[in-house]
Amino acid sequence: QERVRGGETLNQKQFIEKTQYLLLKEDLANKKEALGQMLEGIDGVYLIAFKERLAPVDPPFAQVKAKVTEDYRKNQATELTLQEGTKLVQAATEALAKGKTFKDAAKELGHVALEMPPFNRAARKLDIIEDRGLSVDEFRDQAFALTAGKVSKFQSTSSGGFVIYVKGFQPVAEEQVEDGDVGLLVLVSTADDRHRAPLDVKLPAAGARTLVRFHDAGSHLALFTSDPLEHPEARRLDFDRDYPVADLGFAADVFRRLYVESTAAGRDAVSVEIDVAGDGTWAPVDGLMITSQSTAADVVGGLPVESAPPQAQIQANQSFLLPAQGIGSEPGKVAITFGAATFDCSVEKWTSSALQARVAAVPLTAAA
Repeated sequence: QERVRGGETLNQKQFIEKTQYLLLKEDLANKKEALGQMLEGIDGVYLIAFKERLAPVDPPFAQVKAKVTEDYRKNQATELTLQEGTKLVQAATEALAKGKTFKDAAKELGHVALEMPPFNRAARKLDIIEDRGLSVDEFRDQAFALTAGKVSKFQSTSSGGFVIYVKGFQPVAEEQVEDGDVGLLVLVSTADDRHRAPLDVKLPAAGARTLVRFHDAGSHLALFTSDPLEHPEARRLDFDRDYPVADLGFAADVFRRLYVESTAAGRDAVSVEIDVAGDGTWAPVDGLMITSQSTAADVVGGLPVESAPPQAQIQANQSFLLPAQGIGSEPGKVAITFGAATFDCSVEKWTSSALQARVAAVPLTAAA
């Protein structure tokens, strides 16, 4: 397209630039508000300018006074709350050292100590905490970061703050772990400096938006996409982080092998959750299976079991337990290897933390 202006023949771009220049020059000469840049359209060009500039208006004094007063009160309340919380921490620490209770120390300062029922590292719902508008995750993490008999620092919140005193930790019975839907119970061996075990996970879906996340109830495990001892460069996964299933190589209804590792002896529970549609709706995953790499001797020392004999003591028709073998199997047959000998066994019970089996026959190659 060509336009004629002042005897000149201009293309559209030149026409726009020259018109813009002339309008700006005219506005500046008349001390008017300059126009904005021209916006080129299909049927012409568009100019934007201020219709009216409103003069700044000072709000009424009463309105300013109310806002300043409210801000001051909030700042003072925050400062006083922090001082009172710090005072409580100091008083509680001194009281406990003298044999007094945390509840008594709080009462002397005019505060109320709320006694929590026992909860585990996987707790997602704590009524006492939620009723007061606090974050369960924050409270739980702060509590488990303490050692028994210790008082936390004062933790500020939007509505005040809290101080935690941990009385102690109590072991969780194996049956409670199994019934709590927290996943597989991992019994860590003390025989190896770095104990690791394959963790096989089967997801019911693996769509483009599907997410998966892992949780360690004991916070003593590491999770890898491959064996960290054989592959030092193995990718380490973060617990409680959302991962696209495609990023980790998952396929629907197919076991994907990961590895858990720990350097400390103890009991941990690993659980897996899936968000099929990627819309924030999470559900626990039942398709988990972990293979223990403990030796028979380690099993004897590390499990409160009915009997878990070393290889030389295994006899036909003998029943024993093995740690953390799988989930949801029907009774059937299974082959179990101790050392160089493999035994045919019948499965009596298979839970989230243990496999109970009975020896069907002792092979000729087995020790006496």
